[in-house]
Amino acid sequence: MKRHLILLTVLFLILFSCRNESKKGIAQETKQEIKKQEIEFPFDWTKTILLKEKLISQLNEKKEPIDRILFNFLEEYSKIIEEANDVLNKQTNYDSLNTLIYGDEKLVKQCALDFEKKVETNGLRIAASEAMIYITKNSNFIKSKTVELIDSISIEFLNLYCNETDKICCEDAGLIITRKELVDRIYKWGELLDKTSNLAYNKIV
Repeated sequence: MKRHLILLTVLFLILFSCRNESKKGIAQETKQEIKKQEIEFPFDWTKTILLKEKLISQLNEKKEPIDRILFNFLEEYSKIIEEANDVLNKQTNYDSLNTLIYGDEKLVKQCALDFEKKVETNGLRIAASEAMIYITKNSNFIKSKTVELIDSISIEFLNLYCNETDKICCEDAGLIITRKELVDRIYKWGELLDKTSNLAYNKIV
């Protein structure tokens, strides 16, 4: 009887020990997964904010033509976005960040939501194409405090420019807007082409 009791006790201790080791293993894996998801995005977020501050300052000072100031801002802003996307594509937790496109909100990882908030807070925006997220221009950021400092032609240009960003015309070699809207856009850009013939952003138009 004593032997049976001892054997049962030893067996229980072994099983209990294995269970604890298993729990430790799961806990370590969970911690590693959380750490992987919380990897810091190695990007200087101050670039966009400083660039916007520079834009507003230059528009207020009026030392250069408005069209040249605006053109330079958009060029620099586009370069920052290219840099951010280069960093994004190299992220080891890109799959977790990509859960932002999931239809079921329960499947979206917290790190993805935090990342999206960080992007938007710093004057950029998350978009998706072919089931992959990328960083793009933020129209509200571009136009905020800017439109009241620029001339009517520049406002017209900026509105059309931002509209192209907010509602792209094409994806995967196909049109995703109506023909009517396409014709309307071409007509408006065409009208603006004549008005901006001597302006810095004429090439964009």
